[in-house]
Amino acid sequence: MAGGEDDTIGYRRPPRSARFSKGRSGNPTGRPKGSKGDLGLGKILQRKVSISVDGRRESVDLTEAVALQMSRQALAGNVPAARELFKIAQQQKDLEAAVEARKSKPVSKIKVVLIDPKSCNAALEALGVITNVGGQFKMEPWVVEAARARGPSLKQSDEVLITNSTRRPGEYREDPGEPLASRTDGKGT
Repeated sequence: MAGGEDDTIGYRRPPRSARFSKGRSGNPTGRPKGSKGDLGLGKILQRKVSISVDGRRESVDLTEAVALQMSRQALAGNVPAARELFKIAQQQKDLEAAVEARKSKPVSKIKVVLIDPKSCNAALEALGVITNVGGQFKMEPWVVEAARARGPSLKQSDEVLITNSTRRPGEYREDPGEPLASRTDGKGT
């Protein structure tokens, strides 16, 4: 486009040679590894700081420096600092007791249950939709009734399959409007 709007150069319109080309990243090398800018709270609290202890310089974690400062304030008579220090000490004791309790409690039995991710029988059994009858899963009559209420038309082969897959095949209504009773036409059981 000679002389067109695309060739103008100015504010927010770089020369065509400097524009991003299609199919090529604007940052081909990507972000360098290990250059994440955000520091989590854990990294901040583990940061080393230099403090003066008994006239000599020491490098300690930030949490240790704060605890030392709080203990100095508590010893100097600062009641809120003492109260907070006692809370932290109690939490530390509780944490150590919980860790020790876990260590002293041996594992007595490990039960491994393998479940086929493609099988939903366990979930359906837990919901009461199917029941294990003699090693085979059978649908509950209310499930068949609810499905029939939705109105799907079934082929004869599907009818046989549903009858054979229902726990008590005579105990569902083919027509949701009719009262629940066992069938006597010989199709059930």
